[in-house]
Amino acid sequence: MTARGTCRHVGGMPAGLPSAVAIWRAASNADSDVGAARARLAGLGVWPPWEPLPPGVRFLSAAAAAGALALPCEAAGVVVIAYTAGASRDARIAALGMEALTGDGQPVAPQWRRFRREIGGGAFGVPGPDGPGYPLHLTVGAIDALAVSTWGGRRAWAAGGMEALRAPALVRAVAATGRDIVMEPPGGRAGRAASADMVARLQRGGVRVRVAWRPEGIGPADALAGNWAERAAILQYENGMDRRDAEAAAWSGCPAPGAVASTG
Repeated sequence: MTARGTCRHVGGMPAGLPSAVAIWRAASNADSDVGAARARLAGLGVWPPWEPLPPGVRFLSAAAAAGALALPCEAAGVVVIAYTAGASRDARIAALGMEALTGDGQPVAPQWRRFRREIGGGAFGVPGPDGPGYPLHLTVGAIDALAVSTWGGRRAWAAGGMEALRAPALVRAVAATGRDIVMEPPGGRAGRAASADMVARLQRGGVRVRVAWRPEGIGPADALAGNWAERAAILQYENGMDRRDAEAAAWSGCPAPGAVASTG
């Protein structure tokens, strides 16, 4: 990243962007380096601030990016979410989701988000109970998968978008888990249609699937983190707390029931 006075805001990716693997390797999962990423997820109500980040989340500092991502001046770095394909021993980075953050974990303005896909069929996996009797929850987005793990105490996969949800390779990967599947549709109509299509594909393959339907406009993270969000709003508006302080304090009032399972 260049000096603040000369750095440039860009609309797209530089032509010489490193591979997804190179970006992932340059990013850190060390507790001392991921404060902004931890603050971002805690501020969304989807991951407890006291828990280590899940294996699929890292933070790439602006210094480590070294200008390769052409980050905005205000960015301290990028939270990086990895979508992998293949069994754990032979897993490959299939795609990366990235969002530029300030040092305190807030999105930069204007928002900087990028998604780099290299192969199809990858998923972002969040830990949970790992036994054949537990279902696998499937979401479209990573934030929803994090909420399912945190508040539901269940293992979750995110496809990384509606197009990715329809990838035949992902259908095969989900079926290969041998688990019952709980489809967690997003709130929007297009995402719900893509989820219904995925359910039909899995059922045709003999997979047992149920759908966690919610009212239109309400996605998994909205519903599952609802008590946390309500607690934060009460602390902010009735107790006069700063919004960020209220969000942090709300975690104490609503300890995540799935937290003990999140590292399983």
